[in-house]
Amino acid sequence: MEDFDTGFDTPSGDFDTFPSVTTQSKPQPKSPTQSKDFDKVIEELQASIIEEARKIYPEKVIERWLDQKNAGKMDNPDGFARITGP
Repeated sequence: MEDFDTGFDTPSGDFDTFPSVTTQSKPQPKSPTQSKDFDKVIEELQASIIEEARKIYPEKVIERWLDQKNAGKMDNPDGFARITGP
């Protein structure tokens, strides 16, 4: 078998001399600071998306998109479409 350099300085001898690595079975709860940072990132992302949409769509479309009554699942959705043209 060919030797190769891993780039790590390792002690010579037995590998039992390495410190053990522990893993956590459960993720640590987020601190209030982490939650606030995450919320801030999400708010900035949402503002950026809305800003970009305002450059593309008329204000009436944006108003309807952001209106809460237009969010969620539709009761008994149905529709019909006809495509015409060349």
